[in-house]
Amino acid sequence: MIRRLRLQRGRMLLTTTDKTISEIAYEIGFSNPAYFTKCYREAYGETPTAARNRLTGPTS
Repeated sequence: MIRRLRLQRGRMLLTTTDKTISEIAYEIGFSNPAYFTKCYREAYGETPTAARNRLTGPTS
């Protein structure tokens, strides 16, 4: 349950901040950004980078 809440918070930060994936991972309580990416992919079916690109749209 705690991991799910952390991942939800991470998903929100992906779309509302310009922080890097590593910064987000550390902020929400993951000690390893690669593990955050693995958990995120298992939960949402895509990497955090892909989610950020999809959810925020193309940037100029």
